[in-house]
Amino acid sequence: MIGRLCVFSRLACRRAVYIFREFCAEAELLVEDGSKSRSCKPIRPLYFDFQASTQLDPRVLDAMLPFYISHFGNPHSRTHEYGWYCEEANVANQIGADHKEIIFTSGATESNNLAVKGVAKFYHPKKKHIITTQIEHKCVLDSCRVLENNGFDVTYLPVQKNGILDLEVLERSIKPETSLVSVIAVNNEIGVLQPIEEIGRLCRSKGVFFHTDAAQAFGKVPIDVNAMNVGFYLTITAFEAQMRNVLVSFFI
Repeated sequence: MIGRLCVFSRLACRRAVYIFREFCAEAELLVEDGSKSRSCKPIRPLYFDFQASTQLDPRVLDAMLPFYISHFGNPHSRTHEYGWYCEEANVANQIGADHKEIIFTSGATESNNLAVKGVAKFYHPKKKHIITTQIEHKCVLDSCRVLENNGFDVTYLPVQKNGILDLEVLERSIKPETSLVSVIAVNNEIGVLQPIEEIGRLCRSKGVFFHTDAAQAFGKVPIDVNAMNVGFYLTITAFEAQMRNVLVSFFI
């Protein structure tokens, strides 16, 4: 009946056994006057190719039903809301964020400018101190210099010989008037990875917003905004993934 040999995965075998049992229930033989006759239920052919295709899981159907009925549209059209919604959901899914926290910009430079200058000006004049490192991307350093020219106090922390920021030095540098700490996740020149999770945890304990430029990290190292303790902004970009630059905002 099967007609060919099939190689099954464990999941495929379990699903095949389930279908076989269902088939046997429908094809139950009835004995009448010594002769065998099939029940009136239709007999379906056995399907042993779940390795190639399976029936739709009811949980998947429940999750997709809103998109089949009301939230439909061309997901590849990036020039209108339908495409934007899909891109937001796609980005959010990859970094553990909510789609409402995604902001598309023209580039990582704009994203970093928006994060650094936005937080600084929002808390001015109550808080006028910003902390960053000496090895940040040029757009972050330029943003900080512009703020300095406008009366802000900016601390440019050095890094250790291995390129890693000293967390004790960072902690000592945080003041009551510190509004933002901005540290690059993966350096664009030397490739060093900063302890973003620990930095984020420190900033959260001090009540300071934390921004990380993760443009060089996205697609190369795992990113989970909750595990990283990103307190306000995270900048990501993907030059080879055909995705526009993104600024992810988190309000706490």
